Amino acid sequence: MKEDGVSVISQMWIENFREPDRIATNLSSYLRRLELWVLAYQKVCADEMGAYMPRSAIQRAALEDLLALRNAVLDSRFRWGARLEFYIKSPKDKTDYQSLSKRKIKAILTTTQPTPFQDRLVQEVLLMILEPIYESRFSQKSFAFRPGRTAHTALRVIRRSFAGYLWYIKGDLSTILDGTKVGLVINALIRDVRDKKVIDLLKAAMVTPVITTKDDGTFFGFAPEEAVKLPSWGHCGILSSLLANVCLDELDRWMEGKIKDFYHPSKSDVIWNSPEGEAEQGNTSWPEFVPTSGPDKTRKMDYIRYGGHILIGIRGPRADAATLRKQVVYPTLRYTAAGGKIISEKGVGTLLSVTASLKQCIKQFRKLSFLKGDRDPDPQPCFRMFHATQAHTNAQMNKFLSTMVEWYKYADNRKKIVNFCSYILRGSLAKLYAAKYKLRSRAKVYKIGSRNLSRPLKEKKGQSPEYHNLLRMGLVESIDGLQYTRMSLVPETDYSPLPNNWRPDHEKALLEYIRLDDPKTIEEQRSCIMDQGLVSPQDYISMLVWNYKRNAVMMDQLSLVNSGSINTERDQLLLLGSNQDKLEHRTKEEEENGERFSVSQM
Repeated sequence: MKEDGVSVISQMWIENFREPDRIATNLSSYLRRLELWVLAYQKVCADEMGAYMPRSAIQRAALEDLLALRNAVLDSRFRWGARLEFYIKSPKDKTDYQSLSKRKIKAILTTTQPTPFQDRLVQEVLLMILEPIYESRFSQKSFAFRPGRTAHTALRVIRRSFAGYLWYIKGDLSTILDGTKVGLVINALIRDVRDKKVIDLLKAAMVTPVITTKDDGTFFGFAPEEAVKLPSWGHCGILSSLLANVCLDELDRWMEGKIKDFYHPSKSDVIWNSPEGEAEQGNTSWPEFVPTSGPDKTRKMDYIRYGGHILIGIRGPRADAATLRKQVVYPTLRYTAAGGKIISEKGVGTLLSVTASLKQCIKQFRKLSFLKGDRDPDPQPCFRMFHATQAHTNAQMNKFLSTMVEWYKYADNRKKIVNFCSYILRGSLAKLYAAKYKLRSRAKVYKIGSRNLSRPLKEKKGQSPEYHNLLRMGLVESIDGLQYTRMSLVPETDYSPLPNNWRPDHEKALLEYIRLDDPKTIEEQRSCIMDQGLVSPQDYISMLVWNYKRNAVMMDQLSLVNSGSINTERDQLLLLGSNQDKLEHRTKEEEENGERFSVSQM
């Protein structure tokens, strides 16, 4: 291995973002790179064993098995879903498949089994190769199953961009996530990928019958219905999400064209009045300034997709919304405004609210056996933690509460929903401690252990020194109290605005690196320095301070650089003005002193 796997993948991302429309033809060369297989082995082992395995810790036998698996993939000898014959096994798998009885072999072949370790390795390598190709091509309107884009990002985009619309079309395309025709997926792939080896591998993964368990990647089922469903296509595994986005990207491009064609700004519009269409179309936080009635109406549309769910916002005539509704699969059209009436010659847009579902929280807590009842939920003791110590139990529940606080970060009712979760968990632990330490009621538990259950509930009689002295000396483990026991302790909802041209951090870094590596950028900087000169940081700060003192106007660095040679000379004169006055005053004093000296000599 001549290079590191991370450097190989980084170069792939840079090349694809530099030329996003280039058709990928020779991907088999990346399949031959053993560095990628070693990196995939490290990632899959981390998921399997819960700890990262450095490259130096990989044994020679594992490297030989990896080489055999790579050669089998290149020679078309690899078969998806193998149950007994493996090129490489998981480090945790100690089973000797050659000495198994017929009954165990039959059980392995006929019952549901997890995805084989070698299948996950091949899926990971294919994802490393295909992801940079399609991430540089995907639309900015899709937010599911993509690095750097989460459900939270989609909520922030909806809150920022969808507040000024009157008609909403909510579409459900989640049936595609359950599977689609293989020919449709292959046709979508070969538009950008023309490598027979990779296409054949993906086709075989979708065609081969599979009996595996379905992973639930959501957080304890607290995710909304739009984010619960994950694609699972045959033996594709983690590739299913990428393939689903590849198939739905055509819809995203079609909607982007519709958005540009539909946009028609109004002359009296003070917000959406940009002639460029999508570029910087104003802030929708003030929809009352957007004309919606009369002959001069503003017509605008926006679109977002998260997985198989789409949302379209339309501001304009209902006829246009109804026409678009017929072209989208499984839509529901809803009018959200002041009853369709005209208010002071201008219609008011929609005030969006992002709220967490309390009913869904109650439902999931009931599944976890934390409570019973619907209208008046009553906490139930969490007997799963019966044999754990009080410190360990409180620490685990605090981790759960911290995750809930982050999960509902952008919900308008964040305080209410987190306080409810804290009440259920605190009541469940109080009942558990009451049963464990024989205290009979929650009230007695709260009296001894305080409201946040931070005080010890069980101490041996005659213990000397006391518990707090032992705690200070570090002889007992500390007990952390439960967090967010009061609504005032829950953080406020995050209403920080999302920039209009938002991109994930890794895409920003890639684009910035490509821009700086471009010879045109270097030539522009060189010509700028030759025309305007090079200003050192000390001179720049001096010019900035002097300009502010002289004119009481703040100037940024960009304005100083772009001001041209004339402005630069003027600023330098302004900078040197005070020194020149001092020099003139000093020369006058020297002349007077010289005259006085000559008089004294005479």
